[in-house]
Amino acid sequence: MDEYEYLTEGVLALSGVNEENQADFDTVVSMLPEKLSAVLERGEDEDEPEEEEISLRGWSCDSFEPDSLGDWPVEGEYLFTAILPKGYALSEDADELTVEVLLGGADLLTIKDRYTVDGLKYKEIASDEVQLIGLEDPDFTGSVEVPDTISVGEKTFSVVGIGRKAFSESKIIGLTLGAKLRYIGEE
Repeated sequence: MDEYEYLTEGVLALSGVNEENQADFDTVVSMLPEKLSAVLERGEDEDEPEEEEISLRGWSCDSFEPDSLGDWPVEGEYLFTAILPKGYALSEDADELTVEVLLGGADLLTIKDRYTVDGLKYKEIASDEVQLIGLEDPDFTGSVEVPDTISVGEKTFSVVGIGRKAFSESKIIGLTLGAKLRYIGEE
């Protein structure tokens, strides 16, 4: 199975995205390549160029942002640009490394439940996992402790991530990370 089966000729089509089934930045990026194969230019005294695999530093898209209510875009075209590792650059005749992301279209069954527990907001990303997406009170000042798990009704979820910009505009003064975290989003 192709590692990046979602891509078709440099396009990521997410037709199932809609108001009820949003795709946040981290979800979109999780479907984009983490590495690329490249032919590196060598100095005159070195061997012939050979293909190498290079890990990307990430992806960016300035226009793909949540609105004031925290909802992500559900339709339109967005150009995500790969961030190369330090010390690497594209040749002068090469364009940026980009993937066009197309949003909107058919309905798709996805998990999107959101919960607020002890003043923290979470988004369900799997049947037993959530990511922390922010604070219930944007004016909260103090320390935040990210738990290993949360319970909602009879369900228990592992807190496995902190979403992109979860605390970017907050006034927190301390952060204790849970042991089950696998990722922390940018900013």
